Amino acid sequence: MDTVVDEGFYGGSVGFRDNMNSGGFASTYDSPGWKRAQANRAGGMARARPPTIEAHAYTVQTSDPESSQYARGDRIFHQKFGYGIVGHVEGNKLTVAFDKAGEKKVIDTFVTRA
Repeated sequence: MDTVVDEGFYGGSVGFRDNMNSGGFASTYDSPGWKRAQANRAGGMARARPPTIEAHAYTVQTSDPESSQYARGDRIFHQKFGYGIVGHVEGNKLTVAFDKAGEKKVIDTFVTRA
């Protein structure tokens, strides 16, 4: 009894090896999306200007020791972490011991006096 094995199993081709010598992007794929992608890659379409973001900048954090309105020992409230006591102030960055969330570093604009 002889065993006969066909190459490729799917459609009679040899499978993955057919595409090994295509050189990467050399393809005969013929869909409209593929043609559009190839034209864009070759510079066939005019490039639009990148979008411009119009916004106003503001300082989120500072190292100025006089900028914070909080002092060590102040009781504060944070929307996510709850109530806590300020342990250390460095500019507008506070180290707070929260009642349930533990010790966290937050920026003073995210807390209010309790």
